[in-house]
Amino acid sequence: MRISECLRCYTGAVTGWGALVPVNGNSTIRFSVFELDLKAGELRRNGSKIRLQEQPFQILVSLLEHPGEVVTREELRSKLWPADTFVDFDHSLNAAIRRLRDALGDSADRPRFVETVARRGYRFIAPVTHPTRAVVESTAAVQHSDQESAAPAVRETVPRAVVSEHRRHKWRSGIAIAALLIAGTLAGLYFVRPSAVRPGVSQRRLTANRPEVPVLNATLSPSGKYLAFADPTGVYLRQVDSGETHPIPLPSGFVANPLSWFPDDNHLLVTTHPSTSAASSLWRVSVMGGQPQLLTDNGSCAVASFDGSQIAFVRGSLSSQEIWLMQADGEKTARLLGCNGCFLGGLAWSPDGKQVAYVKQQYQMGSFWGFDTELEILNLASNRSEVLESHVGPALAWTPEGRIIYVAGEPPPNQGDSNLWAVRVNARTMRPEGTPERITNGNGLVAGVSASADGRRLAILRRTLQPNVYVAQLQDHGTRLSTPQLLTPDEWYDFPTAWTADSKSVLFFSDRGGVFHIFKQAIDQTQPQLLVGGGEAVALPRLNPDGSIVLYVNSRYDVARIRPPLSTQQLMRVPVTGGPPQLVLEGRGINNLQCARLPSTLCIYSELAPGEEIFTLLIL
Repeated sequence: MRISECLRCYTGAVTGWGALVPVNGNSTIRFSVFELDLKAGELRRNGSKIRLQEQPFQILVSLLEHPGEVVTREELRSKLWPADTFVDFDHSLNAAIRRLRDALGDSADRPRFVETVARRGYRFIAPVTHPTRAVVESTAAVQHSDQESAAPAVRETVPRAVVSEHRRHKWRSGIAIAALLIAGTLAGLYFVRPSAVRPGVSQRRLTANRPEVPVLNATLSPSGKYLAFADPTGVYLRQVDSGETHPIPLPSGFVANPLSWFPDDNHLLVTTHPSTSAASSLWRVSVMGGQPQLLTDNGSCAVASFDGSQIAFVRGSLSSQEIWLMQADGEKTARLLGCNGCFLGGLAWSPDGKQVAYVKQQYQMGSFWGFDTELEILNLASNRSEVLESHVGPALAWTPEGRIIYVAGEPPPNQGDSNLWAVRVNARTMRPEGTPERITNGNGLVAGVSASADGRRLAILRRTLQPNVYVAQLQDHGTRLSTPQLLTPDEWYDFPTAWTADSKSVLFFSDRGGVFHIFKQAIDQTQPQLLVGGGEAVALPRLNPDGSIVLYVNSRYDVARIRPPLSTQQLMRVPVTGGPPQLVLEGRGINNLQCARLPSTLCIYSELAPGEEIFTLLIL
């Protein structure tokens, strides 16, 4: 799992926007998974050439010359067709735009790259980079005092506001598999409501750990001057502007994970998992060293209030969690709320200390390894909770001007990415005011966010999950493994779950179609064969005892139609050689399945329910 971290400076005062992208005959321009090679006249996706006719190619070049800006239809006409050319301009341009969108896998209704500006023209809305330059200069005027001192090494321009009438999406159910199997968390990815895009956001990468020594957690100090972060080698303090980094002195054997800061900029709220206990405990740690102070046992996800007088934290087990409150010295603990079958996290204090925001993830029977997620606000005086947003991520921040910053995921085919959005909250009603605004537009999964006390700087923990399929040979009578060979050299989520009976092909499920489908790939081939497709998410291909049938789970969740999952899943079967699928049975919360080998004819599958998992034998 590759992890990168970055600092973003955020402000509400923006007077301009745009970007300067060099475009010349020797340039290769990159956006998302695409490369546009102007010298070769080629468009490539993940290194593979994509067929693109001359007119769509020239349109793409024109749009990339002015990313984030409107290129009018008249400008495109003058570039594509000379003045003395007689052509049905409107029809021809519309057809060329459609071919361009087809090549990019884009949609006019939900654009990720080419946005239609009604009655004017088109705009390229995705971030653009040039590999030969370290900086993409932004013309955005971001007005805050520490902009110059931040001196970002990389700037990213987020396009101007885009408002669309997209319908709500459910959590990408299949992505929860990636989170459970790869990240070991319940974070996953989420779909986003219609909202606007905030321009003028700059970013700078703060850490560059190797994949084998990933950053585990990070938090920005209230002053915005320091970043405390932990990796497997220890806990460190980094000066944001200078880059100077030092280890935080801790007692031998004390393994800490920084959660948040106290407002004095000198003390951290950390969690640790002692070897004598499965439950984590919360501690107060000085960044200058000294003996840590135990605040409470059985606590996690803790955050101190703006004035440092109170701490909100999560307590409980995987099947039942609660939000608790205590004083800064660990005294006078009080239970605020509880939830059976829920996971609570992402706690954030309101600036006045009267409310606590949190994310509730609750398993839903029909969601296919997925969870319904809600951003809720608890009023401490009335002990009343209000739902602010649905389908959000596990990290929150609350800024002084009354904005809650939350995580939301991107729709297919960018389901591996998530970004930050902000919504203003009415302190009295605890309801949103206005339309949520996009803050970031980057790649990777946002796993954590923390803000400076003035709300002008955000520290973001990004995680990039890249599950791939590898094959290797067992050697020396099964005691040694040969060097693994990559079977799926792509950026999709690929999960292998079975071999064919002849050990010549691998069965795996992948989101390369925008929704999880089932594939079969021979180990001597470079491309997989689609075994089970369609508009619904399917996963977990397993072989029956004699290896002739592939069993799998159908979530009955239709991404294309944005239809919510039904209350039951289907256990399906299809010949390993391909053919029409057949229903085996239906169940609620089908979680896993596996079959024995001949001469046995037994299979087993499990169903998840709140607080339990039920196993059932199946004879085929």
